[in-house]
Amino acid sequence: MLKVNEFEHGEDMRGRKSDLPTITYDKQAVSRYQAKDATELIEDTKKLLKMVNHHHHYQVPRLNYLEAYYLGNNVDILSGERRVENTKSDHRARHSFAATISDFINTYVLGIPMKVIVDPDTEVSDTDKDNLENLIFEFNKVNDINAHNSEISRDQNNFGRAYELLERTADDKDRIYRLDPTEVFMIYDFTVRSRVIAACRYYLTDPEKDKYAIELYTYDKIYRYEPVKLDTNKTLELQSAPEPHLFGGVPIIEYRSDRYRMSVFERVLPLIDLYDSAVSDTSNYMTDFNDAILAIEGRLKADLVSQVPKMKDANVLVLIPEDDGPGGSSSLTAKYLTKSYDVAGVEAHKTRLKNDIFELAGVPNLSDEAFSGQRSGEALKYKMFGLEQRRQDKEKFLAKGFRVRYKLLENLKEAVKEYSGPEPSLTFKFTPNLPKAYLDELQAFTNAGGELSQETMLGLLSFVEDVPSEQEKILAEGVPERLEVDKDEVRYDQARQKDAGVWPGQRMATT
Repeated sequence: MLKVNEFEHGEDMRGRKSDLPTITYDKQAVSRYQAKDATELIEDTKKLLKMVNHHHHYQVPRLNYLEAYYLGNNVDILSGERRVENTKSDHRARHSFAATISDFINTYVLGIPMKVIVDPDTEVSDTDKDNLENLIFEFNKVNDINAHNSEISRDQNNFGRAYELLERTADDKDRIYRLDPTEVFMIYDFTVRSRVIAACRYYLTDPEKDKYAIELYTYDKIYRYEPVKLDTNKTLELQSAPEPHLFGGVPIIEYRSDRYRMSVFERVLPLIDLYDSAVSDTSNYMTDFNDAILAIEGRLKADLVSQVPKMKDANVLVLIPEDDGPGGSSSLTAKYLTKSYDVAGVEAHKTRLKNDIFELAGVPNLSDEAFSGQRSGEALKYKMFGLEQRRQDKEKFLAKGFRVRYKLLENLKEAVKEYSGPEPSLTFKFTPNLPKAYLDELQAFTNAGGELSQETMLGLLSFVEDVPSEQEKILAEGVPERLEVDKDEVRYDQARQKDAGVWPGQRMATT
């Protein structure tokens, strides 16, 4: 007897688990590299090479695994044999939940650009403050910092770690570059503070000979070594003399997602695999239904047996029973043999998986009717409570890296005599990219008797790009003696404002 939804339980699969790579969250895949100090690595390059070899064989596979899911190349559904019979359909549906989760969090945190603010309580003179703000502005402008921050944040989401390199170019420009997380790792000391003593970058330079160039960045110098094979046990040789730099710290910065350095979608990968499998099995069933076996019960006339395939192709089936002789009778029935398909059960299973993926990832399911029915910003905040918790953690670790970035920049500027003021205190302001409930806020504010300037109200309108210019246009066109806004039950008394010497429409009073 056939079992209901047998195809949903993997009864027609074989050897899948043994065929899959067993890449999971492993201690060695996120281990930190340590040394007594940078001098130890410089003097004993075999130890540095050992670290590179470990990173390449134990940490990079996991990072590639996570990147594959972000790109939609879901490893589980693409691996192994999923059907017993080779003639059966074998759809491999892949769903980019990983990209959806990562991009949603990224744009929610940095969709509105982060602002760098010099703390007004810092003991810095106005001249030094202006100079520092100009230096930061120029640095951000040259490096298109908003786009760069977005890429760093995306790596932080996908890999649980992100890296950037600060560099002073030959034309005296301070540049910042994103580094591939599969080619970089930090090295710490053994103290409780776990200070960064160096950073290593290695990259393939000779694919045919499988040789990698290795670079070591310390507090004051950069060491570049000749390309070698990673499995060698030789001492590394310098390409040239060490290059000094003026950043006063390791110029490579790491941005961690948390102390475990986990991807934002890593915990829900098993659920994504289950969803891929469920949809793939459903698609296979629907395809196989078209190729179901035609069963004919009864004695078919002999000369018609060879004609059945042609009749099937023509979507016509003529059945003539074999003559049983005088007084005999024969009946024929034809039907397709298919497995039972519980539509409601399968769809409920997929819906549950989808909801669990978003819930456990802390990201709202925008296709959920309960979510999409909410319109106000405050109601959306409650629906996005899980995302808010993720945002708080992400901003803390981003700000930690940003502090190091601008501290290194300050060190460089002091070294080249472009800044001589005291060390400032910087604040990094993040603004969640969430729809604003301006109407609710305005109604509450005006009902409480509050007043707003015309300039502020014009600034709330998305289609007004230049508020001062819009104010000049209003003055040029002429303002009526009295303008009523019945919708909000607010009136602007121009006559009273003129008597008070206020620009027409600037002050708002409630009735």
